[in-house]
Amino acid sequence: MKRKLLKSVVISVALLGATAVSVPTTSCQVNAAKTYRAYTGSKSITYRDRNGKMTITSVEALHMKNSDYSSAGSQIIAYGTFTNASHKGISPEDFANDHFVFYQVKSKKWHELTLNSPIIMPPTKHIDHLSSNGEDKTRPHKTVKFAISDNNPIGLSDHQKVMIRAYKEVGATRRLASKTLTSPETQNAMDYSDVPYNENPYTSASQRKAIREANDPNRKPKKQKNDTYDGDEYLNKEALLVKPFRQDFEVWTKKKYSPTYVTVLELYLTNNSKKQLNVSDFLNKHVSIVSDSSLNLTSQVGFPINSRIDEGLRKAQGSLAPNESAMVALAHVSNSEYKSTIETTIKNNSGKNIGISRSKFKIAYPTNN
Repeated sequence: MKRKLLKSVVISVALLGATAVSVPTTSCQVNAAKTYRAYTGSKSITYRDRNGKMTITSVEALHMKNSDYSSAGSQIIAYGTFTNASHKGISPEDFANDHFVFYQVKSKKWHELTLNSPIIMPPTKHIDHLSSNGEDKTRPHKTVKFAISDNNPIGLSDHQKVMIRAYKEVGATRRLASKTLTSPETQNAMDYSDVPYNENPYTSASQRKAIREANDPNRKPKKQKNDTYDGDEYLNKEALLVKPFRQDFEVWTKKKYSPTYVTVLELYLTNNSKKQLNVSDFLNKHVSIVSDSSLNLTSQVGFPINSRIDEGLRKAQGSLAPNESAMVALAHVSNSEYKSTIETTIKNNSGKNIGISRSKFKIAYPTNN
């Protein structure tokens, strides 16, 4: 029986070897997953592929000045982060120019920008460091913050818009994503290496943000314990007080042939109580302001400075209604620039010092009356 079975198997194998067997085949095309993508956030645009990931987070427009205040042109700076996912060094500048195109948005046209590094006139040491990151090659699997700039924009607007488009390969592939970013208010700036810090008119983004938030009439108080100071705001049951911001002015009047210099401290105050809040009494109780040279702060100045400061001085002489918010101002008037640092101490209900802020002289802004 075993022999018959073995013989039949051998015969079957022989027949199969002599006969062509047709096996049906089907063609199957495998689509590889995309290794690149671009997407936008509320205030950013990102491109990523096998080599890295880059996010452009903000833009800034600046009128550059020489140390004598003569014009040194303008520039638009783009800030972002870059992660090198490859096995070789890649500079953020090269990656950006391979995958992004930047346009300055004008009223009737778009002006294409060419962003490079290093930044020729960096307004701060920190931006200079970001500029170096933009130029240098990022090591594999490392992440850096960077800045790149265009030095030939056309006629900057007050809040310059920049259209940014992302591509797999600039000039060779279709657009993947677009985002318009808006610069904060365009301001004057100098190269930080040309002038001392306190003579550079540039104000950093964090300072501008704090000022905008303090000026926002719809701002909501931070959640913090009663009778405490968090470094920016003092809160008790009576009021919310934001630490002061300093501005220095060079005031020219028609009656004088030389300027009068005014140093202004702006304090932002909200009445949290259900009764009138006397501004002077509150400040005398919770704020102590000193300097290393003679300082005479007052809410009564015998000439106009500008409409906003004038209103703040008037508010400092009166009271705030329940839930009313206002900027109140105190001013020091002198015949020369007041360059001393001003130290403001915040006191709690018990009179204990719970916080200190210092404001330095930067530049006296000219005003005409």
